[in-house]
Amino acid sequence: MKQIILLSLISFSTFAYENCTSENTAALEKCSYDNYKSEDMILNYVYNKIVTSFPEIKTEVNRSQKLWLKSRDEICSYTPDDGAEYKINQNACMYQQTYERNRELKAIITKEANRGVAQAISQTKWNDYVKYHCEFMGKRFSDTGCKDRNQFLHSEQ
Repeated sequence: MKQIILLSLISFSTFAYENCTSENTAALEKCSYDNYKSEDMILNYVYNKIVTSFPEIKTEVNRSQKLWLKSRDEICSYTPDDGAEYKINQNACMYQQTYERNRELKAIITKEANRGVAQAISQTKWNDYVKYHCEFMGKRFSDTGCKDRNQFLHSEQ
């Protein structure tokens, strides 16, 4: 059952992201909105898979999701005062926040599906990458959570 969830998750994640390029504001609004809605569709699918497949964590995931939605809406609350293209910026923000939340939810599925399964994989190259990448992120963007985030999103347990 757990393998089926992972396979369906992988196949569902193949929606295409459209690179929005136009000089027309209305076209950019539509494109950015379509991108967000596609990612939101994935989010709803993944969230529902978690709460139906792993009922023992449903309450925690549900509470986390509600808090995330409030946070996303606050982060992406652009208004006409932010400029003529505020809806494009808002849609892009909603897309990015939803994409990142999907990464977290997919990590939950992977971790739950692999709970109790021994993983004997060498991490040397991965650790080299994370060290270099997170040093760059720290210097360039003051990102102090890079190592923890990568450990969570990419570890099997």
